Amino acid sequence: MRSLLIISVVFFSTLSGCRNDNAAPQKTTNVPDSILRQQLKAMIDTTYDFPSKVTSDPDAFMQQLPSMPVNPENQRFYTLLLINMGFCLKDAGQVLGSIRYFEKALDAQQQYHPQNIDVYNYITKPLGNLYTRTGDFAKAISLQEMSIKSALAEKDLAILPSLYNNLAITFQQTGQSDSALHACRQGLALQQKPDAVTGLLYTNISRSYRDQQQTDSAGLYNAKALLILQKGNPTGDSVIWASAALELKSRLAAEAGHYNAAETSIQQAITQLEHHFPESKQREKAKLYEARAAVRRQNHHYADAEKDYQHVLQLFGVQQRNRRIPDNTVTDALHGLAACYRAQGNTDTAVDCYVQAVENDYLVQQLIVSKESNYYNSQHARSLLYEALNFLWGEYENASNDRPSLALKMLWITELSKGRQLLLEIDRTRHWQRDSSDNQQAAFARLRYLYEEIALEKDSAQLRSLKEQVKDIALQFQLSENYFDKQFSAPKIDRFQSALEKSSGNNDLISWLMADSSRFYSFTCHKGKLTACRSGDTVVVKQQLPAFIQTYFRQGPAAYDNDPAAYRATAARILTSLIPDVSRLSAGNWIISPDALLYGLPVDALISGNDFIAAKKNCSYTYTFLLNTLDYTDSKDKAGITIFSKTKHTRPLPDLPYASDEQRKISRHFCTSVKENDQATEIAFLEAMNTPAVLHIATHAVADSGQQPYLVLSQPITLDKLQYTTTQCPLVFLSACQTASGKVITAEGMESLNKAFLSKGVKGVVAAQWQVDDAVMPQLSEAFYEELYRTHNPITALAQAKRKFLQTASLSRQNPWYWAPLNYTGVETSIFIRPRQPVAVWVISGILIAGALFLLIRFRARAMTLRKK
Repeated sequence: MRSLLIISVVFFSTLSGCRNDNAAPQKTTNVPDSILRQQLKAMIDTTYDFPSKVTSDPDAFMQQLPSMPVNPENQRFYTLLLINMGFCLKDAGQVLGSIRYFEKALDAQQQYHPQNIDVYNYITKPLGNLYTRTGDFAKAISLQEMSIKSALAEKDLAILPSLYNNLAITFQQTGQSDSALHACRQGLALQQKPDAVTGLLYTNISRSYRDQQQTDSAGLYNAKALLILQKGNPTGDSVIWASAALELKSRLAAEAGHYNAAETSIQQAITQLEHHFPESKQREKAKLYEARAAVRRQNHHYADAEKDYQHVLQLFGVQQRNRRIPDNTVTDALHGLAACYRAQGNTDTAVDCYVQAVENDYLVQQLIVSKESNYYNSQHARSLLYEALNFLWGEYENASNDRPSLALKMLWITELSKGRQLLLEIDRTRHWQRDSSDNQQAAFARLRYLYEEIALEKDSAQLRSLKEQVKDIALQFQLSENYFDKQFSAPKIDRFQSALEKSSGNNDLISWLMADSSRFYSFTCHKGKLTACRSGDTVVVKQQLPAFIQTYFRQGPAAYDNDPAAYRATAARILTSLIPDVSRLSAGNWIISPDALLYGLPVDALISGNDFIAAKKNCSYTYTFLLNTLDYTDSKDKAGITIFSKTKHTRPLPDLPYASDEQRKISRHFCTSVKENDQATEIAFLEAMNTPAVLHIATHAVADSGQQPYLVLSQPITLDKLQYTTTQCPLVFLSACQTASGKVITAEGMESLNKAFLSKGVKGVVAAQWQVDDAVMPQLSEAFYEELYRTHNPITALAQAKRKFLQTASLSRQNPWYWAPLNYTGVETSIFIRPRQPVAVWVISGILIAGALFLLIRFRARAMTLRKK
């Protein structure tokens, strides 16, 4: 058996205590060790003999334990029980439950250090594979690479080929075919003689060559794999591995147009699996039936393909009215069904299946914790969305009575595709706030420290070392945060529709989607009535819009000053291209859900009639309308304002003298706590984040393409640092250049500082899209807080501040470069800020109190005199 070094290197014991084990026995009665041992052994036997008793309600099954183990032997049996639970749930296709119990086994292994447990084969290998299955590829790669490091440190060469094979699978699924090939070759180089692992490595080499469209090489290595894996009479896992190679052979044949050969190979795989596992391996069978359905669909045998796709859903236990299971194979089956129904002319059912496929894809992505994997999956999911929208749009154009329903479904799947990682981070932050621990806070502090070192480090070797440390600690934290103990619920279109109807009573809702190089979609909702538009003329959006943003906003005020009429003509043309039915949007508030390059557009600076949109409309932005369906609680308590102001900077950053003026103007009217220059430390910033005050930050922000955006305080506050914080702030005002700017991530929006604050649960952020003017910013911020005090609404307050500025500004200062960089992103909320009492009020109050005390003293003295008499 393998030593425990692999686990001691891979996992930090300080984090294993973070987990709150809901499945642990709740009884505290002291039970004799011998009785507990018998109970543990009996439960382990049940996992082997009657797995259905375990999988029907695993937590209830675990509650049979009368107490937690104390002595080493019982601790070992307890760890083995958790491992068996993980395997039972894995075989039953319960991916989430399986991950939970393997992670619990990992905790038990780290806590108890039981002897004679093969950690790699029984815990880290299945756990890594499950992370790959759920699409959390970054987490899987981290776990697999750390296991390889540990095996190399132990000189355990026998296990390395299998480790490299698992790593190759994950690389292959993330489209990194070169990395997958490299991992496979490293594994093959360590093989002493051909065996089943050799066959697996050949299969993954074949897959990687297929991804690179090197079909001859793919076929060669597939044949090599089958030669090994089908040798003799395969049993157990060897049957599954041989079936996977046959599935790949089928796909290669289908892609070459050899459909009969393709169906023969996949049928052989299905027959093998059904014969050896008549009552189990349902998920593996489902994948094979999905592969056969794909072959039949490619061959235009839609009715047969439809039957196979339905069988896939049956194998997952998916009922007709509840088709949401967090598994990619279910998503693929729903997608395939939609295509089959579409081809057979059953358009209504095809519409439903497309919507269900996108909903299921969203549910699958809820399982993904790491940001990198979320971004990869969000981008990958766009192809399904574009196909679905294209079909639904055709139905919408031809519909007479069902248009509102189709428009709702199109908007629904569009918004489901946006901001998924942001919604996940908000949910995780809420989870951290409920289940915080000292160990969690220590992990946060360590990660923030390392990210600061990375931001300052110039040496490439040291940078690599720091990033490796971050990777290791982030993985430990993700494993310990109990994420899979939460309940994953399918998204509901009814709730979304109710939120739209409620919000569109006083607001007009606008959503955009850049589908591809030839078309974009726009949706508007006015008083509950939805309309959809699709434009194939993308000259304005694809060509004129980027130049418009760059010329009039990024490059400074000169272009507008030179020719205001040209600006107004272009701005009016862009507005009508983006919102063809703009004339019907009569509400005073616009809530906008942008996409792609539209994140850089200040909509209130466009022209309607002869005026800026800002003259009549209050504009706010959201990363997805699903953000506006979350439950937020507004407080009626009056909040103070915490100001972080840094006026002195080192080169190449210039000093910011306006920041002091801004701070003074705000403090003149409202209760503030000011942290200026050297006082603006990271510790003070983190403390301020966890108070219910408005947070106002006046400093530089750096947002160039070479690094992540960050705020310049005494220490840099980067996006990565913000990721590992929590907050109680209801509102953040980022009075700094480019705080709403950053890299645009497909389907996820702008990777910016304002998004980072929103991910921590802040309800709204005021931030700047480009460089701010030193003289204008203090005026806008002062007017904003005055209006916020009056209206309690940050969206209205910002819009009113802009209107005040435009009413008094000179013609040259009405240039939108000066006033339009600030925007509000977030949800509608009410905020009550605490005013500063004038000095005269305090003086008068003091005089009145002193007078009252004087009279009271005289009254008491007189009373005492009377009593003496």
